[in-house]
Amino acid sequence: MPRDKTNILDVLLFTVLTIGFAVIALFNWRGGEVIGGLVLTGLTLLCGAATVDGLQRGVRPPTSWERFKAWMVLRPALIGGVGIVVFLQLPADLGSALPSLPHETAAGLLVIGLLVWAIAIGYTLWRAPHRFEADAAYRRRIKYRE
Repeated sequence: MPRDKTNILDVLLFTVLTIGFAVIALFNWRGGEVIGGLVLTGLTLLCGAATVDGLQRGVRPPTSWERFKAWMVLRPALIGGVGIVVFLQLPADLGSALPSLPHETAAGLLVIGLLVWAIAIGYTLWRAPHRFEADAAYRRRIKYRE
């Protein structure tokens, strides 16, 4: 029985995960973290096996539904990552970041920014496919039309 070709987005995802886990595993091994190194090496091998399996089956371009679903899954992670990067770039003293504003106003702007960020993540998580939700149910819930 011939196996279906793999969506190229799945192969790319497992390739990125394999490289990421391998780099982190290398840092763990070099830092003397044996348990972390073992766990991440196992994850590297697992993702590497999934990548090889996908490549052996052959790859195909994604359908419009698969591209849409991948984007809906990726959005919360991107928004979360951008928010964390912005938050880490803020100085410890907000008054020095915005010298023309009083300290309370700068803190208020930070709280409003964090609230908007949390709402954006919550909304994108709500719009993303749920863990055990079938594709047909997800299409109905979001009113997807091709």
